[in-house]
Amino acid sequence: MNELHKNFHSIQINITPHTFAGLAKQNMAFHQGVMELCGNAIAAALPGEKALIFIGLAPGSAKDELLLVVADWGSGMDLSQLENALQLGSLPTGSNRLNEHGFGINNALASLTGGDRPWALYTRARGAAGYLKVQGPFTPQMTVEEVDTPALPQELTLPRDHPGTVYCIHVPLAIAQSVQGLGAKAKYYYQGNQPTQGVNIRLGKRVIATAQLSEIWRGPNGMPLARHNNYNEFVGEVLLPELPRGVLSTLNNKTNLNPNDPDWQNLFSLLAQVPPLAHPKACTEKALQSRWISALLAVNPQDRVTDEMTVWPTGTRIDVLDEGADKRVIYELKATKGEPLHLYQLKMYWDGLVLDGVQPTEAVLIVPKYTSDLARMAELINDRLTPPALPDGAPSLPYHIKLATHEEKCLA
Repeated sequence: MNELHKNFHSIQINITPHTFAGLAKQNMAFHQGVMELCGNAIAAALPGEKALIFIGLAPGSAKDELLLVVADWGSGMDLSQLENALQLGSLPTGSNRLNEHGFGINNALASLTGGDRPWALYTRARGAAGYLKVQGPFTPQMTVEEVDTPALPQELTLPRDHPGTVYCIHVPLAIAQSVQGLGAKAKYYYQGNQPTQGVNIRLGKRVIATAQLSEIWRGPNGMPLARHNNYNEFVGEVLLPELPRGVLSTLNNKTNLNPNDPDWQNLFSLLAQVPPLAHPKACTEKALQSRWISALLAVNPQDRVTDEMTVWPTGTRIDVLDEGADKRVIYELKATKGEPLHLYQLKMYWDGLVLDGVQPTEAVLIVPKYTSDLARMAELINDRLTPPALPDGAPSLPYHIKLATHEEKCLA
């Protein structure tokens, strides 16, 4: 580091323009570059204070770019810290795991600018009067200028004065649009769909990877387990404590975990010993049916209790049918909270039996819990709706649909 004159300093960077252009081709999307800078901001938060981060977009100087501003009110950097931060693979300072590799600023600036667009970094150590400004693209020798305040686009106003660090980055539109999947509309997935199958891996307060399925589990043929609707209900988290830097490492650009790390391989080997269930809810409900059949037969061993009765031309199977001397009771058992559709399933079973000439006497939905609105819906079906006539044209009995909980039926 050399001092050119009072307000300028020279920093030697261990990177060439060709290397910097190479970093820009690491498949790091716009939002990942922004989050890299946010991670640095969180790591720079002052002791006892929460990190305050500002992210803003403004028109760029060219039509094919946006100006991205990321600011924080953390500890900032002095000249020696700034020189270290700009080195490729610089030694991380402090113990914060967010400063894991020493590639963060280089990766983010390379990816967000496409390798050759301008950027400016303003920073000041806590208590310093002015700012240190360095601007790119990167060259082997960078000039640091002492300035009074960061130069921000007039369209953006920071929520607080005197930030610790500010980045102003010219981002090509093609890179900015990567936040929507290379120009496609943004996609939002509800849990219980193929994109969300698997487990999220949370390390401390940070999610390292999401929807890990084929990365961990394999099918009977030894190949990575393929996403299939059978696994829509397999959604969970692997919760890991905050660990020292270097344990369970991430990639240098922090876009994913490091699959070559033996620690991750050992963890995945342990997880692979517990394969995900296909249709876990169905498995649970099948167990409920078996337990309920056993309970019914224990009380009335003379009854005919079956889970093989089907109705309608589709062969729709009734969960449980209990037939005695003067009763014929339909049961629908669910592992989740009662829903309107469940009542309509009971009505469908009832109607199907009547059309086959079999008269039900009662239909019961057994669920962990249900709302008063659902109970009112059952009452309306019983009071207001008319079941079909029997095959000979005679009227059938009115609906008699009831609700019960697992606890009430000793199934909890």
